[in-house]
Amino acid sequence: MYRVFLKRFFKYKISYVVAENLKEAYKKVKKFLDEKKYGLSTDRALDKIKLLAEVNNYNTSECMLFLKKKKIKKIWARLI
Repeated sequence: MYRVFLKRFFKYKISYVVAENLKEAYKKVKKFLDEKKYGLSTDRALDKIKLLAEVNNYNTSECMLFLKKKKIKKIWARLI
């Protein structure tokens, strides 16, 4: 799970995203805002991303993210 910070977008300046990596986390937020046509493109620019929690046992974030097994299967199915 990542916390995605945008540079200028006040309503959606911070988003929490379950994603495989940093790039995918930002892409999910940007895709949502692009589809809804919220703000200007400059408002959607990435400021920073912070890793909050991981699903695996050997994580670097020191926090675990627990999901229902069905949800994990769905996430992995989309990634393959």
